[in-house]
Amino acid sequence: MRAEQLLPLFPRAWRHRYGDEFLATAGDEPLRARQVFDIAACAVDAWTSSEVRRATRAARTDLPSGEQVMPRTLMTSCGSTAALSRRDAWLGALAMIGGSILFAAGGIAAKRMGFEEMGESLLAIGFPASLLFSMPFTYLKGRSRRIQLLLVGLPLLLLVLIAVLTQRT
Repeated sequence: MRAEQLLPLFPRAWRHRYGDEFLATAGDEPLRARQVFDIAACAVDAWTSSEVRRATRAARTDLPSGEQVMPRTLMTSCGSTAALSRRDAWLGALAMIGGSILFAAGGIAAKRMGFEEMGESLLAIGFPASLLFSMPFTYLKGRSRRIQLLLVGLPLLLLVLIAVLTQRT
């Protein structure tokens, strides 16, 4: 897949202002899967982040016509700019530990009640689900609620779906 095929994923204002720089930065070579994933994540961020919309709007109005300089904030827009405090680290750790304990207790209880497969599924998804619960306090700190819901809720839904589907085999 090439960068010009991914450009339509971005909002029109972003493409108009930064499309040429994006294509020049990405190059003419076919992109690897990791690069495609990162670009798609940046496109989601461009649609949902008020910071990116504000920077795009400001860049359109503040720069002289024809100037093609991509601001540093947009080059790093996929990375979180929020600093983690000690409180955030503790909240993230508590979310992981608490989630792990809850899933483990639920799995053990389900197994003792005779729901062997459900218990195993709860035990199996305990760690990844707990990691997802901690993400708003750590990896996704400073992101909009919509992006947090998307990046936590969708994988969590997939985990539950996998757990349910494994019950039927």
